[in-house]
Amino acid sequence: MADETTILESGSVFSHFRLKEKLGQGGMGAVYLAEDLTLSRSVAIKIMNSNLLDVEEGDMIEQRFIREAKLAASINHVNIVQVYEANFVSDPWFIAMEYIEGNSLGSLLKSNGPFTAISVMNLLDQVCKGLQYAWEKYHVVHRDIKPQNLMLNNEGTVKIVDLGLAKPIIEAGEDEYELTGGMPIGTPYYMAPEQTLAEDIDHRCDIFSLGTTIYQLLSGKHAFKGKTPIGIYNKKVAQKYERLSEDIAPKELSAIIEKMMKPDLEERYATYGELISDVKELQKQYSEDEIQANEETILSTAPLARDTMPASDVSSPVPSNFDRETLKALAAEMAVFIGPVAKLVVKKKAKKSDSINQLIDKLCKELETDAEKTQFRKRVKKFTS
Repeated sequence: MADETTILESGSVFSHFRLKEKLGQGGMGAVYLAEDLTLSRSVAIKIMNSNLLDVEEGDMIEQRFIREAKLAASINHVNIVQVYEANFVSDPWFIAMEYIEGNSLGSLLKSNGPFTAISVMNLLDQVCKGLQYAWEKYHVVHRDIKPQNLMLNNEGTVKIVDLGLAKPIIEAGEDEYELTGGMPIGTPYYMAPEQTLAEDIDHRCDIFSLGTTIYQLLSGKHAFKGKTPIGIYNKKVAQKYERLSEDIAPKELSAIIEKMMKPDLEERYATYGELISDVKELQKQYSEDEIQANEETILSTAPLARDTMPASDVSSPVPSNFDRETLKALAAEMAVFIGPVAKLVVKKKAKKSDSINQLIDKLCKELETDAEKTQFRKRVKKFTS
């Protein structure tokens, strides 16, 4: 494999991609913003660091890189970053994926401070749906859920990224699946206790990690602190963490987070469906206007991403292509499927639509299943007749 440094300059072309700039550096390689010269679109390209293959763990790193591409390419969900293409044959090895115009929740936390309880509930709901799809359809666990691996695009959609540690379970028998133990892999602050001990794991380890992530987004600090992984692990087992005060989160949300972070698997949420149901029930306590205001605040105060409109555009007037009553009616229909945040989604999609049919097409892409899309189209047919 060629030396990675030979292709890192801005403007370099390989395959049908032209590199623009470096976006970040990960454990297995660097990520670049690039132009797809064939389809004329921006993509994110992860290029494997060839030097890693020369170390003792080279084979394991190679397998992780290939696994990430295959898993992400097979899982098509609105809340999981989409892989377009991968190359493991010629130099350089790369994964071309969806370029997300936005910021990680970790970056937003650092720049803007803790999130509000209302906004966190929406983020939690979206991440759960992505992880639920990966688990129930493909029996995949992520193993490294944390703020840095959750991206928020400029339309308010959360994208789960970095499947480098994700692992499909091994079928053990009818209705039985298992993950074999081994080396503990993940980030100590967020890892479930069973993951730290390299025990057999399932989707509940991601629920634990998501609980610690949500705690951090609300409080601005880690739930479990320690100087070593073992010290952090002991805090998790003993449940030694500062409970969230009611001025940070309502007691119902705190109870959800505490259940997500239970060290005992049997006391933790058993399914994503159960968790999503509890979040939805809590969201009912807030008005549509409260939810929209919080979502617009997050987007408008986010650091500007590349190739994006100014943040002030988020709260601009109703798009001139559509009258206010039409958008209000569409939001009401959309709310049947995605809840109160529908008003914000419709408003943002309308800004990028030239006709009612184009707007409806864009809204359909926000729905998860074909059945929901079909039902939504039937409900809004009156707007196109």
